Amino acid sequence: MVEMISYIFGSLKASENSIKNINTILRNQARINRTVAAFAFVVAAYAIALRVHTYKQNKKIQNLDNEIKELKRMKGE
Repeated sequence: MVEMISYIFGSLKASENSIKNINTILRNQARINRTVAAFAFVVAAYAIALRVHTYKQNKKIQNLDNEIKELKRMKGE
């Protein structure tokens, strides 16, 4: 009888230790997931900001190109 109770409580202790280890691993994984999500958000924001900056630069270049063409046309007249 004592052996059976020892076996049951030993098994429960092993299960409890396993659950504690799994909880620790899940907490670490959650932290890693948050870090990766934050990194992905920062990269996406940077890509959008870069796209906007490139669009503005292209607009400025196009405006300057049009101005140069207009000045050439005025000089030729």
